[in-house]
Amino acid sequence: MMRRHGYAAGLALAALIALAAVAPVQAQGVDDDWLINGSVFGQVEYRDCAGDDGACAFGENEADAFGELDLRFSRQVSRFENWRGSFFGAIDPSEFRGRTDLLSAERFSLVGERGDGVIPWRVELGDYFGFTSLRTLQLPLKGARAEIQLQENASSAFHSLQVFGGTTARSYNDALSEQFDDTLVAGASHLLELPGGPSLVATGYAASQDTAQGTLHSGVFSLAGAQDFAVADHALELEAEIGALLGETLDGATKRNKGGTAVSASISGRNATGLRYGARFEDSSQTYRPVGAAVTPDRQFWETRVGHVFDGIGDAELRYQGFRDARSTANQIDTDTIGFSGSWVDLFDRAGGAGTVDAFWRETQSRNGATSNEAWSVDVVSNWALTEDWTGIARLQVQQTEDKSAADVDRSTVLGDFSASRRVVWGDVSGTIAPGIVLRRERVGGQRIMAAGPRFAASLFTDSGHSLTGDASVLFQEGHRGATDTRDVSARGRYSFTDGPHTVALTGQFRSNDPDPGRFGSAWQVAASYQFQFATRVAAGTSGRGLAGVGIAAPTGVPSIAPGVPDITTLALGEDVVLAEERLAVSGLGNPVRLGGAMIYLGRYFERIEQRQRLVLEAPSQSLERTGLIIDFATGARTTREQTYNDVLDELVRHYGAPERVIEDGDFGPQVETDLQDGAFRRIVEWKEAGGVLRFGIPARFDGVFRMELQFAGRFPTIANPFWSFDTVR
Repeated sequence: MMRRHGYAAGLALAALIALAAVAPVQAQGVDDDWLINGSVFGQVEYRDCAGDDGACAFGENEADAFGELDLRFSRQVSRFENWRGSFFGAIDPSEFRGRTDLLSAERFSLVGERGDGVIPWRVELGDYFGFTSLRTLQLPLKGARAEIQLQENASSAFHSLQVFGGTTARSYNDALSEQFDDTLVAGASHLLELPGGPSLVATGYAASQDTAQGTLHSGVFSLAGAQDFAVADHALELEAEIGALLGETLDGATKRNKGGTAVSASISGRNATGLRYGARFEDSSQTYRPVGAAVTPDRQFWETRVGHVFDGIGDAELRYQGFRDARSTANQIDTDTIGFSGSWVDLFDRAGGAGTVDAFWRETQSRNGATSNEAWSVDVVSNWALTEDWTGIARLQVQQTEDKSAADVDRSTVLGDFSASRRVVWGDVSGTIAPGIVLRRERVGGQRIMAAGPRFAASLFTDSGHSLTGDASVLFQEGHRGATDTRDVSARGRYSFTDGPHTVALTGQFRSNDPDPGRFGSAWQVAASYQFQFATRVAAGTSGRGLAGVGIAAPTGVPSIAPGVPDITTLALGEDVVLAEERLAVSGLGNPVRLGGAMIYLGRYFERIEQRQRLVLEAPSQSLERTGLIIDFATGARTTREQTYNDVLDELVRHYGAPERVIEDGDFGPQVETDLQDGAFRRIVEWKEAGGVLRFGIPARFDGVFRMELQFAGRFPTIANPFWSFDTVR
């Protein structure tokens, strides 16, 4: 069903947690002191390069230093009323990370809510995540939002009313400058839930956006609805939305005073035997370009899918997708895709093996024939236990594109990626080592390329706080028929030592490219950092004896995102990992693949996300430290990385409500992988859940893999440190 808006869901969940904690709260009273925690982070670094200027990925002969303050505070006034907030600021004399001021107040938020009384309310000042729907508003704002809820009794209609406004400025320095009105949004939304009937959301907002062609003024309006119902033993969900944009938009580089529309409808269903299916249709006009959402204009999209979950074995899904781009022009581009995805667990003589397969066939054709191609791809990943200590990982990917246009440039790629992972224990040192090799053959037109090279990754740590992670690889490429010979070398590493609240770290990375013919080029970066974490309380009253020793249990009623799979926030951190394994054993995901201190379950966690997903339990010792989900960006997908990221975020906001913190720096540009490593690109979204923090985003990795991760942990490194990935899982 359509979840209550994030702000409404937040109040409902707050009330649920409060009721779950009534007994211990009444026993000890309510401590209304201000609880303050955070961290101070500082880093010095040096970047340089040699040879070809094109290799200067990190900058040339540049020394830099910056510092960041991350502060959080909260106060529980009563069982139903609380206040919380955060502040994040930076001192950065360099523009390397995209900052333009020496002192930058980047994020501040203050949230207050009260769930009891005649009219429950919630107010937010500063940074918040503006979300109404995927096709209207989904972006972080600086401003204010207020919401009230109305309901006479449990059997009457539920109303949630909110007003919001803000700017998309990156920092408050920008927001308070003369450029304040670059992008402004102000609007309102009304959620109506009828008992036993549909849920309806009406949204409207006005926007002002500065462009090279001048300021664009527009209004966006939307009506969305959802209804759950049952037919025989099938549970069905129907959703629909219609949106309209009035005012000014850009048609290429031309400013036009012309509105646009967008419609969408979907139906999905499942039954207890494991069958699942769905259909979806979307249509957006050429001038429907809301500033608050990543919508592809002038596109029609339709999809059907059917799949089945096989208990203890795996799952399979077959889908058809159709796209019609530039549909308002004389040169429409039609794309038809048939895809198959599946996973299996423990099929090979119960040797602990597991794997996934993703395959598609796609045909793209334009009316004028300038674009005409046919492509197919098969991507198989398999894991299995080689010995008691070693786990093997193999990936085979075959792709081919037949160009039927006048250019007639066919492409094909065969990729083999083979590695092994071993859990090691040397005295006080434990961790994982993973040697591997990559083989690749490419054909582009008449050119032929053969490439091969070894790589090695390691993740080691001690109980006394030392940690060392790194990755190194060499790739030799041999070109034929005009292709270039190259040798690429890459190495990254990070050492850290944590002693109580103090953490010091040394990081470094090196890249080189040696083409023949061509000019050698290399780049490197080294950095040293220090982080201090603190926590304290400031007296605000004497209405209770304190809750320092009281833990609030995770609500067991939180529904799973996928049928039968427990929500990762309900897996108890710090407890024996066997307890989490027992809960997952009955979910249909089968037995996990063990990679060092991580256990990996293959299967589908998000029903409507087609990308490969892996559920991870991380327990270097016997206790569960982190749990989460790895989501890979699909190869050959018609949607962009940004749209895929927004789709996943949409699912999370539906389920967990409005996030506590959203950090979006940089764009999904052609250099996004490099920007991620350097800290110029950041995508971090956080929710405060009972028992820990839930974080979603795109972490940097020493092996350079670009992927999304959802993690639940007791705490995370400072947001200045982009390396928060599941390092042991490639």
